[in-house]
Amino acid sequence: MHFNFLDLMKRRSFFLIVFPFLCLFSVFKYSKVLFSHDLVLANSGDGLGTIAGIYALQDLVSNGGWSYLFSDMILYQNNGQALSNPGPSSQFWKIVSYSVGSFFTAETTYDVIAMLGFLCTLLVGYGLFRYIGLNKFIALLLCISFASMDNTIIRAQAHLFGLGVSFAPLLVVWSTLYAIKNLHTKSFIWLSLAHAFNINVNEYYGYFGIIFTIGFFVVFILANYKKIQLLNLLKSLILAALVFSVTMLVLYPNILAKPIINFLFIKSDGQILNTHVHDWNSFTIYTLNTIFPIFESNIVFFDKLLNRDVFHTDIWEMSYRLGIVIPMLVLVFLYTIFVKDFSLFLQTVRKLCPWFFASLLMFLFTLSPESPFSLVFVTYEIAPMFRVGLRSLLYFNIGMFIILAILLLEITKLFSKDQSYKGKTLFSSMIVLIVLLVHNDVARFDIFRRFSGLELDKKEAYASLATEPNGILLEIPFYSPITAPPESNYAYLANRIYHNKPIANQIYYGSNNTIYRDRLDILSKEINNLSIEVLESLIDNGISYIAVSQKNTDAMEVLLASEKVKLLSKDDFVLIFKVEYPHIFDGINVTEFLHRIMK
Repeated sequence: MHFNFLDLMKRRSFFLIVFPFLCLFSVFKYSKVLFSHDLVLANSGDGLGTIAGIYALQDLVSNGGWSYLFSDMILYQNNGQALSNPGPSSQFWKIVSYSVGSFFTAETTYDVIAMLGFLCTLLVGYGLFRYIGLNKFIALLLCISFASMDNTIIRAQAHLFGLGVSFAPLLVVWSTLYAIKNLHTKSFIWLSLAHAFNINVNEYYGYFGIIFTIGFFVVFILANYKKIQLLNLLKSLILAALVFSVTMLVLYPNILAKPIINFLFIKSDGQILNTHVHDWNSFTIYTLNTIFPIFESNIVFFDKLLNRDVFHTDIWEMSYRLGIVIPMLVLVFLYTIFVKDFSLFLQTVRKLCPWFFASLLMFLFTLSPESPFSLVFVTYEIAPMFRVGLRSLLYFNIGMFIILAILLLEITKLFSKDQSYKGKTLFSSMIVLIVLLVHNDVARFDIFRRFSGLELDKKEAYASLATEPNGILLEIPFYSPITAPPESNYAYLANRIYHNKPIANQIYYGSNNTIYRDRLDILSKEINNLSIEVLESLIDNGISYIAVSQKNTDAMEVLLASEKVKLLSKDDFVLIFKVEYPHIFDGINVTEFLHRIMK
């Protein structure tokens, strides 16, 4: 029997057993970091930058920036963006991170959001597998297997917000399945809203999700056009497209609505914000030359049996490993049904065709442009801001899980027709073992093994700044937007959690931020080669605090020798100085300071 999510939620067993279990299971899986003051899921790179962003959002809202929570843009002037243009930002993640961050520190908020994302993936995955028709226990095992894949573990350290959680793509796929079983306007409107939500959670998954749904529907309509009232379907699709368009314009007034209005009524170029448009070479980096890395196994037997060098890849973005067991099971089940019952085989293949096609379509977006089957050029032409084609593999994995789920149902029907109670019990036990084998292959961690954490660096030296009067902090080395990647500044952003001061160091990247690039590069060279004259200029123009790495010995000597600053605190890595010499620009903001110092 099929049922929708609302029907699922009404069931007493869901609230009394499944939901509490999945909640406790999620807390257990993340308990190492949730209940520790010394461990966190991420302590460097993009993960650390996200933690810094959680703090920056709290700081921004507490200082009157409430409107940014609901805007499609954001600008953190005190957090390294004093010279930048506002950038695109998801309302969903801002609301979630601010809400959770109101109860926890920034580091703990990051861990809690990861746990909640894991829980939501479990819940939506469970609902999807139950909707397909699997029993509760198998649905539980499969949703745990899917939620525990490499992408969850790897993305916990970077790109957690969006890429590290899969509940929105699962919701889109579920909505797609619901729409084909209920070909009426309401189901298509629900599907359009699910797609808009998916885009807001993560633009990559949103983009590939639309292509997945289109591919699925093309094959479904071709296979069932005689049974479908095409005119009514067309009307429903047009109305759903209209709802989707209006929702997107409401969610993205600055990115979509304003350029369109300008184009229609003011006759400007109407170009959509191009902050993250990339060249062709950027697209070729994040593709696969062979298909084998997707099927790398986590089971020792298969790992030894197969050539590991062939299946391994060093591309960091390849966090969507499926393993070898699911593809093998799909082939074995299909062959078994073919041998046992050819008519059932034909019905099953017909049922699976849309899933196979949509999954294969996603697969082609990951292939290197050197392959004649690659569809990377499609993204380059229609959406050049989405350079990482490998991220489409999430939908390939979802499709393969659903194909496996459907085959589990069909193989169960095939072997349970005339079996005794004992035979059915034995067969059910075998299915459980098969699903556990799937988990062992797709997941690096055992079911009841907790996710590990990373140690946080101690920041006592920066904490001493928290009680000092407000003022701008400059960190040395000062990284140039030309010679250093943006990740170089993430530690400086995260330090704000402890010292609560605006920082002069800048994250100045992207095609919308070029005006001050050369001047910041010159400024970085002057600061990193600190002289008495440069120090006096910094002080005269409004700097209040300077933190210098102990590796930068020349700058450290200049500061120690100066009478205009005093050593406030230090640790094994950094010395922090406070300006003693009074300057005429007390209370100056970071933007004003940078404009003055870069003259």
